[in-house]
Amino acid sequence: MTQVAEWLRNIIAAIILAGFLEMLLPSNELKSVTRMTMGLVILMILLQPVLQFLDLPQHISLSLPSISNSDSPQTQQIIAQGLKMRTEWTRGIQEQNKIMLESKLKNIMGLIDEVQVESVKLDYQGEQLNKAIVQLKSARQGIQDISSIKRKIVDSVQLLTDLREDRIEVKWNGR
Repeated sequence: MTQVAEWLRNIIAAIILAGFLEMLLPSNELKSVTRMTMGLVILMILLQPVLQFLDLPQHISLSLPSISNSDSPQTQQIIAQGLKMRTEWTRGIQEQNKIMLESKLKNIMGLIDEVQVESVKLDYQGEQLNKAIVQLKSARQGIQDISSIKRKIVDSVQLLTDLREDRIEVKWNGR
């Protein structure tokens, strides 16, 4: 009989606590999360007699393999796989960033009416951007002020890459 009384006391306490928390919280997402959490707690309390009746464990424990010796072959294999995955993931992210940066540069330089961008090549040393090479061709005949157009290109590249001016190469019609 005392187990039933304790069980009822726990249910009543959980319901009162849930109601109290619901009154304190403002009407937002936190209130719905709290309501759901308290509902789960009440449900677990309600299921305790069923678990005892069915002789199911009340506390589920996960047994994870312990890796206490970092020199074991299994541990070294897991570490090697993790490092390989990290390297592949980093390389993929760097490649995506390079493609996106090249695309942004082409789009920005495409706004300059006097030229057409043939290609943008970014040269990396490891993870660091080392050099940008921009290949242009004239969009119209008779352009006189090539140096001001090159200046616009260099400024555009510097805006997106933070490269120094001597690290940006602008080639015009293959020159």
